[in-house]
Amino acid sequence: MKDIETIREDLNKIKYYNSKKEWFDRVAQYVGKNDVAELFEQYNIAIRKAHPKLYEFYVSVYVLNNTHEVVAEDNDCSTTYVGKWIKNLHTYFQENLN
Repeated sequence: MKDIETIREDLNKIKYYNSKKEWFDRVAQYVGKNDVAELFEQYNIAIRKAHPKLYEFYVSVYVLNNTHEVVAEDNDCSTTYVGKWIKNLHTYFQENLN
């Protein structure tokens, strides 16, 4: 089981990867895929069985690279509420990653 800090680090790598995905895809033909692509797929598989709200927050924050402020505005809630869901997301991954 991964600890919460490792999950946070993984999710930060995934967020960075998605912010530069076109570049990573382009250079993969020369040097191969970066390991974060496999990490991203592991998290994607795990999130597919999550509550729809967790799924939404994962996609919005870590795939689409929205800030907490944008997510709060899109969901008509506070950034504190977004933070709560992000913590729930970390716990979900801790319990559901293989």
